[in-house]
Amino acid sequence: MKKLTTAKLLLASLTLVAGSAMAAQGTVYKSPYCGCCKEWVKYMEDHGYEIEVVNMENLNPIKAKLGLRPQLASCIPR
Repeated sequence: MKKLTTAKLLLASLTLVAGSAMAAQGTVYKSPYCGCCKEWVKYMEDHGYEIEVVNMENLNPIKAKLGLRPQLASCIPR
């Protein structure tokens, strides 16, 4: 569970971009079958973030592109 949380926080911090006059924005790459990701996106949106959701069957390419080390990877990068 700690690895999953670490991965979520790492990718959230890498993908969120805050503007001084606009809401913070982010992109969530997730499995279309993940309920916890759906809830996490809702939580972030409820707290003022604009989140783009990208559903992907295979998350390995985006994990590699973002440099997520396998020991920190969960089923869902954010």
